[in-house]
Amino acid sequence: MKFGRPSPWTLVRIIGAAAVGATFLWWVWRDVDNQALVDRLGDFPPVSLLIVIELLLVSGTVRAYRWSLLFPSDRPPVRRLFLVENTGIGFNSVSPIRVVAEPVQFGYLALRYRYDGGTVLASLVLVRVVDLVITLSMIAVGFLVFRPQADIPGYVWGGIGIFASIAVIVIGISLQSGRIRFTDRLKFLGAYSDVWRDLARKPGQLGAVAGTTAALWGVKGAAAYIIVLGLDIDLSLPETHVLMLAVTTLGLTLPGLPSGLGPIEFAATFFLPFYGVGETNSLAFGLVLHGTFLLPPIAIAVATLLIVGGPWPSPREADA
Repeated sequence: MKFGRPSPWTLVRIIGAAAVGATFLWWVWRDVDNQALVDRLGDFPPVSLLIVIELLLVSGTVRAYRWSLLFPSDRPPVRRLFLVENTGIGFNSVSPIRVVAEPVQFGYLALRYRYDGGTVLASLVLVRVVDLVITLSMIAVGFLVFRPQADIPGYVWGGIGIFASIAVIVIGISLQSGRIRFTDRLKFLGAYSDVWRDLARKPGQLGAVAGTTAALWGVKGAAAYIIVLGLDIDLSLPETHVLMLAVTTLGLTLPGLPSGLGPIEFAATFFLPFYGVGETNSLAFGLVLHGTFLLPPIAIAVATLLIVGGPWPSPREADA
């Protein structure tokens, strides 16, 4: 797999993202007691770390099974989807620009493993839309039911509304794709729209997709609560679950340094104080959450590259 020289615009985006990530790190560290942070991280039990990783592997398996439900036929094995999804997440984690997961996952399934491109694209978009709708719903309901000690700013609710609107627009366009003028000329949109319409006609399958989505985020919430217990932070399980969703949603959306440094830590120090958590404990939570949630996919991505190869096969591999 060969990479060409990046365009000037790409370089500008990478440098800009790195600058944003560095600014986030400076911001979160400006008032932190470094010795207290080191002590807090040093006291985190190794057993808790293993439990968190095991729970995340369970969550990843549920996520892969959910993805398989979005293929009407010729379903990839769950194990393959697990590796492909985590490889995409791993690529996305080390990239300053958070837009590489889906192209990598599409490359593996549609180009290397030769599944139908329209079906793969539809499944990827569906996964993101379902995740967005359910996580936003959980965050909004969680903030309303498990009230923080300080009011959530209006711009946070505005952001939730904007992302929800984007999800609704994507759903509408996807259901009508192939029927709208000009889109009917794009052949791959036939399979893409068929997947959406097929799912819309099957409420049972749609319920299974929503249920597995809620389940995988529930398992991740349990993993985050193990982190809270290991750091001796005074938060309940429901509060931890809501905060984990808010931190990961914001942290994985914002640009940052390679490996995602900056945005997740910023998101943790932004949201946790609303529930009475101090700056040092908030940053400690963000660092442990970051390491445990993102480093395993990075390791899987490296292993996949070494064993399978890149997502875009060479002409020789494609003809094999």
